[in-house]
Amino acid sequence: MLDRLSVNGLLRWVLAAMTVVVLLALAGNAWEAWRRLAVTDRMQVAANASGHAFKAMHSLRTDRATTVRNLNAPGQIDPGVQKYLQSFRDAEMPAMRAAAELAETIEFADKRALVPELQRATQMLAALQSESTDAFAKPKAARRETLGADYMAVTKTLLEVLDKLSARLFAAIKHNDPFIDQMLEMKQLAWMVRNSGGDASLLVSIGLTAGKLEPTARIDHARHVGGSEIAWAALEDMAFGTELPARLVQAVATAKSTYFGPDYTGNRERLLSALIAGEKTDMTANQWGPYAVPKLATLLAVAEEALEVAKEHAQVQRGAAQRD
Repeated sequence: MLDRLSVNGLLRWVLAAMTVVVLLALAGNAWEAWRRLAVTDRMQVAANASGHAFKAMHSLRTDRATTVRNLNAPGQIDPGVQKYLQSFRDAEMPAMRAAAELAETIEFADKRALVPELQRATQMLAALQSESTDAFAKPKAARRETLGADYMAVTKTLLEVLDKLSARLFAAIKHNDPFIDQMLEMKQLAWMVRNSGGDASLLVSIGLTAGKLEPTARIDHARHVGGSEIAWAALEDMAFGTELPARLVQAVATAKSTYFGPDYTGNRERLLSALIAGEKTDMTANQWGPYAVPKLATLLAVAEEALEVAKEHAQVQRGAAQRD
């Protein structure tokens, strides 16, 4: 009887010990799954906020150049140019507000400085856009003298803040998932190409507005073009050897054939040479923008696709964490 009780007791003790071990293992797995769920949520928010920031930066560059150029022009803005300009304003304002709202929901470096600055500068830009729209209908003498300079300053601030915000968001989620790191790095490189390419395009636009360029402009142009080519080579190296979704592969191919294609690069070089030589050109600054910006927009498509792929990957990881 004593032996049987001892065996029964021992069995109960073993079963109890095994139950505790299993429960601890399940609790550990659940805790790890909960942690992964929180991480994937942060990844999705950061990718969404970064996407809005990139879209805003792309539109802001065109908005700034077109607005300042037409504010400095003596006559009223052409209705077609104003419609073209408004399309970028309609894209950038919601994107900046969305980026700020999403950024408020996660923690990252310099958040307390960057988010309020983004909100403040966005409000300032909204007021300047309203004022500039009214000013376009007036002759230059009737416009506020510093309006163009104020618009340039605010958009410059916004571009810097959005660039920093995007970089800080990337840093906040880095090293949690190698594939998402790769996609966000490709997005950052696409912006570097767009940024340098935009500077090269802006140089031509400035020359078309003034009717000429100094010989030193060729050096500046070469620096901007070289910067975009280096960043593009880095982007292609990062994509090499990775099985990417077909739509991202197509976006990269389209950007390469369009932005780096002979049609665009040849025309840019031809106009640059004519402006440096003081020769008459067959395009105006207001014609150059609608021609060049769609080429630059193909780089935006690369960044957007990379972000979408990152978000989809994070969603799959989030679903797995929820099931666990």
